[in-house]
Amino acid sequence: MATPQNPPVTYSLAVNPEHFLDALRQIKKLTGLSGQSAVFTFEDQQLRIDLGGCSFRANAEGTWQGQAAVAVKLIQGLAKAPPTGKGPVMISCDGESLRIGHITLKCKWDRLHYPRITLPLGTTSLLEILSLRKRYSADDIRHSELEKVVIEAESQATKLMENAVIALRLLEFTKDDLQRILEEKVAGIVHKLESDCRSCTTNSSSGTR
Repeated sequence: MATPQNPPVTYSLAVNPEHFLDALRQIKKLTGLSGQSAVFTFEDQQLRIDLGGCSFRANAEGTWQGQAAVAVKLIQGLAKAPPTGKGPVMISCDGESLRIGHITLKCKWDRLHYPRITLPLGTTSLLEILSLRKRYSADDIRHSELEKVVIEAESQATKLMENAVIALRLLEFTKDDLQRILEEKVAGIVHKLESDCRSCTTNSSSGTR
């Protein structure tokens, strides 16, 4: 497994203040995120903050080759006392700390850029969670905030399948029969999940307004 690596130089971005403050206002409203991290990346001339299964974006300029993960409690604290002043919000990372304006937050830097895996906020559908295996590699999921969620969903699905085989034994349903039905359902939900994720990103992305 690749290990996190510090950037050789301090990366920095000049971020649109209106977009960034709007993202913080939305982040402030999120609940149930204990133990998670907010991940800062930069792509397509936008700062991207992934948190709680949604993506928040703000137009930005600069250089940023990797990702910085910050404890959610630190970001929520920042949301309660956001940076002030005129002009762009300056954000930089030296590999150990993420500096936002005059505020410094401890972070974990990784120069590798794995795909951002998201689910609609508050998702409880086993099919939507199980469908992640159809859309991402095991390595991508392992590096995401959703690995534990996926493993728990797979364990629950296995138990439900075992109980269903017993309940349907008089109809001569086998485990293979039920597995095939489940795979068909998961395949069918992939398009819905992708649509929901796009909607979550669009509705939560201030940079696209």
